Amino acid sequence: MSSSVSGALRGTATAKWGTACAACASAKSRCIRPVGSTGKCDRCQTLQKDCTGQVHKVRKKRQAKPSRTALLEEKLNSLVDLLKSTSGGTADAVDSIITSPSTPIPNPTEPGSAPKIRHSTPEHSQIVDNEFIHTDFPSKFSSVAPPTCICRTAVSAEDSLPADTDPVLLSIYTSHLLFWFPFIPLPPSSTPSSLQRTRPFLLQAIRLVSSLRNIRSMWGQRRAIMQYLSSAVFVRSERSLDLLQGILVLLGFYHYHCLVHIQFNNLMQLAVSIVSDMDLNRDPGRGAKVRVLAGESEREEVRERGSDERRAVLGVWYMSSNVALTFNKGQSERFTKYHEQCLEELERANEYESDILLVQLVRIQYLTQRIVDFNNRDQLPDELPGIIEMPSSTYYAAFATELERLREEIPPSLRENYLITNHLNTTHLRLYEPLLQDTHLLDSVSRSLTTLSLSDISTHSRFNACHLALKTWFEHWLTIPVCYYFYMSQPLAAQLIYSMMMLSRWALLFSGRCGDGLIAL
Repeated sequence: MSSSVSGALRGTATAKWGTACAACASAKSRCIRPVGSTGKCDRCQTLQKDCTGQVHKVRKKRQAKPSRTALLEEKLNSLVDLLKSTSGGTADAVDSIITSPSTPIPNPTEPGSAPKIRHSTPEHSQIVDNEFIHTDFPSKFSSVAPPTCICRTAVSAEDSLPADTDPVLLSIYTSHLLFWFPFIPLPPSSTPSSLQRTRPFLLQAIRLVSSLRNIRSMWGQRRAIMQYLSSAVFVRSERSLDLLQGILVLLGFYHYHCLVHIQFNNLMQLAVSIVSDMDLNRDPGRGAKVRVLAGESEREEVRERGSDERRAVLGVWYMSSNVALTFNKGQSERFTKYHEQCLEELERANEYESDILLVQLVRIQYLTQRIVDFNNRDQLPDELPGIIEMPSSTYYAAFATELERLREEIPPSLRENYLITNHLNTTHLRLYEPLLQDTHLLDSVSRSLTTLSLSDISTHSRFNACHLALKTWFEHWLTIPVCYYFYMSQPLAAQLIYSMMMLSRWALLFSGRCGDGLIAL
């Protein structure tokens, strides 16, 4: 028997839809009342509850989600309005579009197509671009490397997320990492949200290098960044200061990743290419002078270079010199008068305290580059015919004099700086590199060691000076607190490798071995 029939026999009826009492409606139970009664329903009377009518709320109408076509049209309209409203013309408008963070348009039909992913913690929340979050990576990623190499380590989507919140990572960069790599300083008013709007790739690079407490997070973020760069540079042909600064930050702390399987050199050459494509390695006023001399009537307004661009140009030269000297990956970029001009302008402006450190580092590195070029002069083009070649000792004496001059010109505030002192000690050590590479000299010295005498007094003094330079280098290195090792830049790691190589050559020379061992070294 149905419920309506049984209710009719008992003189009761179920309330119609929308007329049930509030208690029965919230419990989603039948509201049964005696026929013709206006009192409590059976359920409320049994449970001793208040039997009151429902308060009906006005239902909201469902709003249709905008289609993909509507979103595309809205994006295009905003771009057109930006082009029309920009006072600087089309070129400035295009630059502002390129440098602004792009917002991917969501596709409801594709999983994981949200434009942003919010990475939350109990204290803070941050937004990471979807382009830097990956659930999988190509199977051929660094496939030339052996399976046991760290560049082939399996990573997950969680590994491509930063290891901490943006405020914490930004604090690590400005408080610790910038001390060892002063080429990309940030204004004191910089916040994660402002960097996300103006320099999103630089922010992502800072997230990566500052996640040093989680090495797997650094590896995962690096793979995501490499995929992003391949799309931005080789597919969209992007060239911007944001990309250049981000690549420089990656290069400055790349020793946490594999340095062998070409990716490090690829990033270095990409930075050099961006500088050349953006014409940042030339004096902007020089082109205007050439146009005037050519008789062109219209003279374009010369845009002054900013300090960020000057630091980026000097940073690219500094890192290219470091790569060339440490890994023998091609020739270093040529140090030009414009580089010296950038140094002078940064020193004169003194915008940041780190700029003085930057100027000193580049000048010391330039001297180191010249010493290495002279040591490898047999690999360089022949000297001009008819020019009398000076003895090597004359050049080394001149280099030593210039090194002492640079040491004396260092500001008092930087004379105890670990980074500056280590660069000076490495440059001093470079003066004696040929001494431990000349196989004929090493062979004669090893034979003379059996008689405890050296026939050449100058050679004996140079060996003593080399021993003192090695001792000074390692004595200073051991004074650096161990807690600083985690924040050191890649050039410092390269200098440590070089000094260990020089020490091993010295140890082999005085270990009693001769012949093939010395020649092979």
